[in-house]
Amino acid sequence: MLRSRKKQVQQDKGFAVGGAIKPLDYLRREYYSDISKLVRAMIDDMCYSIEHMYEHREDDITFDGNPVNDLNGLLNYKYRKWKKRFNKHARRIAQKHIDSTDEAVTGALERSITKAAPDFTIRGDSRDLLMRKKSIIDANVDLITDLPEQLYKDIQGDMQRALQFGNDADALSKMLIVRGIQCRNRVALITKDQISKATAVLSTQRALDNGIKYAVWRHSNGSAKPRKSHQEADGMVFELAKGCLIDGEYILPGTLINCDCFRQVIIGEPELPARVSQ
Repeated sequence: MLRSRKKQVQQDKGFAVGGAIKPLDYLRREYYSDISKLVRAMIDDMCYSIEHMYEHREDDITFDGNPVNDLNGLLNYKYRKWKKRFNKHARRIAQKHIDSTDEAVTGALERSITKAAPDFTIRGDSRDLLMRKKSIIDANVDLITDLPEQLYKDIQGDMQRALQFGNDADALSKMLIVRGIQCRNRVALITKDQISKATAVLSTQRALDNGIKYAVWRHSNGSAKPRKSHQEADGMVFELAKGCLIDGEYILPGTLINCDCFRQVIIGEPELPARVSQ
């Protein structure tokens, strides 16, 4: 009954609020899983190969020998191998998961709009939507194909430090284990962040394409370290074409790193500034 009264009050003000549009965790998990299959194989191959050669050349290392050229040659070979493999698969993986995100966004937007306006019909893909989608896919391809180079540089740095200080194979192995963990964590951050960004950008463009100009900022309340300014923005109505003014800049929910905020679209023309309670 309370929710019905709130909705009636909002409609009386000349607008209605739709349901929540937010990134879906299962999309993040599936994206992470697909990239991780490649990443785990790369980590195992590159790290094992370097460890194996380092261990067999350990006497040279500890007795001032010079296996540097052999180790660098092996690492460069492995890097080229995995760079080529990531280049081959990156676009397919990015395309698949951004398409899945767009499909989820379209369904969520349709449910959100029809909650407030039951007779509304969602339009198809606009030119602007396709351009934004391509831009997101290209950015994701770049992030995926950068992973081999980042791991290569990390391993190269650890290997050079181990050689410089005459570390044994066990010491290098411990360093490489850490690098593997960091690489997987990087993948987790990329997939979480990019699904959030794709959801924000695609839902915004689809809303604009359907004549929806406004939305309500919603704080997720799910972060261990929430941004105070994002909490304070909860309920604030903003223009989708501009974003919400927070900390001196116009942003969309979910576009900043580790931002789990989301939005509810508004059907109608609210007078700004305005706030909408939960």
